[in-house]
Amino acid sequence: MNAQDLINEIMNQLNEQKLALKEQLSAIDKEIDHLNEKIRGLEEQLKPLIAQRAELMSQRAKVTKLLSLLEPTENMNVIIGGTARRKRDSELDEKVYKLLLENGQMTQLQIARMLGKPPSTIYHAINRLIASGKVTKDGPIIRPL
Repeated sequence: MNAQDLINEIMNQLNEQKLALKEQLSAIDKEIDHLNEKIRGLEEQLKPLIAQRAELMSQRAKVTKLLSLLEPTENMNVIIGGTARRKRDSELDEKVYKLLLENGQMTQLQIARMLGKPPSTIYHAINRLIASGKVTKDGPIIRPL
């Protein structure tokens, strides 16, 4: 066998392999086209489900918003006209007055420390108690009446 015959033989083998690969590629393309058709069909089936999900998500957001409006908040006193704040204030006033009755005269700072509250909060409670006539204040000393 001469060199030209060897080259021709190799070229024939390469052409056969090339033809086999092209057939394999064609089969793969047909399978891809078939899968794409299936996917398009599924997408059409999914459209109503996607729309239904979007509607449910919208309803969920509305219900969540309504639920959050019904949750107690720190601003509840604004919502219910100050009732929550007044109740909280009167409870604090009672605690301060009871503490003064049990311990006699005390300073604002002593009361704040014993109740674990800021002195400014106690200041307001003391002023309410003075206004109601339950305590008196002489300088820094607060006394129950």
